Amino acid sequence: MTRIKMNFIKKKKITPQRKNMKYEQTINELQIPHTVGETTDTEENRPAIITRIDILDGDGSAFVLRGVLSQSECEFFIDQAENFGLQDSGYSHSIRRTDRVVAESEQVASFLFERILPFLEPSVDLTGIHDADDSDDGDSEETSGDEKATTASREVPTTKCWPKGVDHSLRRWKWYPIGLNEVFRLCRYEPGGFFLPHFDGGYVRNEFERSIKTCMVYLNDNFEGGPTSFYNDNQLHYHKVNPNNVLYEFKPQAGDVLIFNSKILHDGGAVTSGFKYIMRSEVMYSPTEDSVRQKINDEISALGMFMDEVIQDRGRYCCSVINTMRALELGAIERLFVWENIDALRYILYDKTTDKETTKYVAASGIPKLELDPEMTVRKEEPLLNWICSHCETQSCKLVVVSDRSHLGKQFVMGFNGIGAILRWKVDFDKDCIDQRPCCEISQP
Repeated sequence: MTRIKMNFIKKKKITPQRKNMKYEQTINELQIPHTVGETTDTEENRPAIITRIDILDGDGSAFVLRGVLSQSECEFFIDQAENFGLQDSGYSHSIRRTDRVVAESEQVASFLFERILPFLEPSVDLTGIHDADDSDDGDSEETSGDEKATTASREVPTTKCWPKGVDHSLRRWKWYPIGLNEVFRLCRYEPGGFFLPHFDGGYVRNEFERSIKTCMVYLNDNFEGGPTSFYNDNQLHYHKVNPNNVLYEFKPQAGDVLIFNSKILHDGGAVTSGFKYIMRSEVMYSPTEDSVRQKINDEISALGMFMDEVIQDRGRYCCSVINTMRALELGAIERLFVWENIDALRYILYDKTTDKETTKYVAASGIPKLELDPEMTVRKEEPLLNWICSHCETQSCKLVVVSDRSHLGKQFVMGFNGIGAILRWKVDFDKDCIDQRPCCEISQP
């Protein structure tokens, strides 16, 4: 098998507009292995031949890179973690039981990124999603077999659907991998250690540099149990695992790197014997200057259509969360506009006394929790933007997610609370929306 020469791909980046923020503060400085850059004849020091193994649907949302670190390099990082001193993660032991320590190193981030870069997709392209003139969702290639191993980078066929596990708060730009977060979390799972199903928190360094994928490095395999499993949407976060919800169970080998979109539900299974060591970071992304400029121009053009309807006052537009959601349920929306940072949550509530569901929209900021009557329970909670992005696919309406970086964007956010729509026909919201399901309510802080 031919070794791969790994070089950095240089992309033009935008100068950040605000101060860079560290993921987490630490005084621990992670050292680079002495074998990096050296050529040795011993098996444990020899640079590995890296292969990519796609998992889940083979759509690029999750994959394993086998052989990224050698045995001696793994042991080098384990020794450093132990020397730093691992301490309890601070989580409730009903959710997570592991020891961790934080260490920083731009050198380690650089050499690891150079090894994994040839196996990353060249970009995460969010341009044009739901904004295209045609209404079909596009086609994606079928992937045969459960796993496919490759030794070269390639681009996964793109569709107009939002990529699985990618945060919906990302701007609709074309994002390029530029490095790893230099702040590493080194963790040790002892027997009984686990982490219940969860999403990984992303890292936003500044407006133009943020993570999209988790980078999980496995430093040993001489333990029992402790798989990393991925779950479908039926699995509750931070709850006991239902085996029927498992999509894929990954049992690592020392030196493996697992890379996946951070908003895919996953866990750290319970270790039954031995110690499990991992090192976590994130793959950082940045757009190009041209893609930012084009996106802003597209926003101005689209919002101009909305403002024209407002000025003409033909009754062919709506605004506010409640009216826009009612129009969406009626199928009356031609083009829906929503601010990328809209501050709203969508709840599905169940009333045990009436055996009925209610949809409630709540402003997220300023409300510590949703106050419910004793007979009400929450069946589902999600950011409103996430729900809109998925629901528009079934409503044949075009979705335009906008920022507040243009003059029209600021006007839309300030004057219309960041949500509105151009309608296919005039809707009388007092008359047409009577007895429509689901029942909609909105609460303000």
